[in-house]
Amino acid sequence: MRSTTLPASHGFSIHRCKSWLMVLAILTAILPARVFALCGATERWFVKVGTDPDANLVRLDTIVPITVTGLNQLPHLQNTVPHGDNQFRLPEERVVYQVNGRLVLFKDEDDSDYHLVITDDSLRYTPVGPKTNGLETGTSFIAEIPDPNCVPGKHGDPNKPSRFAAQLGDVRAKFEARFPGGKGADTDLSGIPVMLTGIAFYDRAHNQTGRATNGIELHPLLDIQFSDNKQPGTTTPGVDSLVIQLVANPGFEDGVTGWHGTLRDIGAFEGQQPRSGNNLAWMGGWGSAHTESLYQNVTIPSSGQSVKLAVWLRIDTAETTTTAAHDKLYVQIKDTNGHVLKTLATYSNLDRTDGYEQKSFDVSEYKGMAVQIYLRAVEDAGKQTSFLLDDITLTIQ
Repeated sequence: MRSTTLPASHGFSIHRCKSWLMVLAILTAILPARVFALCGATERWFVKVGTDPDANLVRLDTIVPITVTGLNQLPHLQNTVPHGDNQFRLPEERVVYQVNGRLVLFKDEDDSDYHLVITDDSLRYTPVGPKTNGLETGTSFIAEIPDPNCVPGKHGDPNKPSRFAAQLGDVRAKFEARFPGGKGADTDLSGIPVMLTGIAFYDRAHNQTGRATNGIELHPLLDIQFSDNKQPGTTTPGVDSLVIQLVANPGFEDGVTGWHGTLRDIGAFEGQQPRSGNNLAWMGGWGSAHTESLYQNVTIPSSGQSVKLAVWLRIDTAETTTTAAHDKLYVQIKDTNGHVLKTLATYSNLDRTDGYEQKSFDVSEYKGMAVQIYLRAVEDAGKQTSFLLDDITLTIQ
């Protein structure tokens, strides 16, 4: 009969094995179940939960109100997202958006996230499955609520907290107060009105329910309000100060992100000092006949008392005339088809400045509209005029 004791050279016995099994059983009983669960996913998990190196670049002090349609109309950037369990955050994924919508479905995912399907008032959302590619409705998007206990995921450092730890705990608690234990998952919720605040995230296309046309999600959510009378601008826990600012990348610190037109005008230029930060927009300055433009599409909510566009402008010129406007900068509001709705101001070489000056315009008449903030510089073939711009903001008061 074979002995139940392993050879002495192993230094181990069945008795000792049983002792360790008892210890493991005790630990399992007293530690949270999540410690032993394989929760969390792998695809870009660090970015999803805010443990990536660029999480500190997310602009928590700026909330950008947007509509469901507006989210769907943001640029398609999925092809720029690297594969795998990586820590790369796109500049466009440093933006905090706030949107009113309808919660029609949610699912308790295998990675312990709550996957929310949000629509506009139509309640139409993109179907799921491999045969639905190209059937995105443009009226829905996905929002995700991670489990704060699963921040490390499968391969993360358990000692590294999320930059958004407080918000993750708060929004999870609010959601589970409404749906205890995830009760109600995978059922028709008839479009519960919600207001969501979350960080932009571009997910890889995999035919998931409710996906936006461009693959953008709010992941993670920082706040959720179950109410149809909340307006963008409501205080969000963990957000330092409430600034309802609609222009993405107003100081050009994220390069050309959010801007269209003559993108070579944006950057850091030797001999030209920005008003703040490292970058600016330098329009004109060539001394040759040409036209340049910079513009950005924004959706202005109908809430708020007034809407103000502000531009910090410096004008430097080699022109010596005091009577002829040779080179001009137009500040305009256009519709999304490029038609001029209003020219707010025209500046020229006659408006030379000693430094940056703030130019402000009341654009409250465009509340509730999708418009373009449009800047156009025109130079003739004479001497140069430089129009230097920085810190362009569109704020709701």
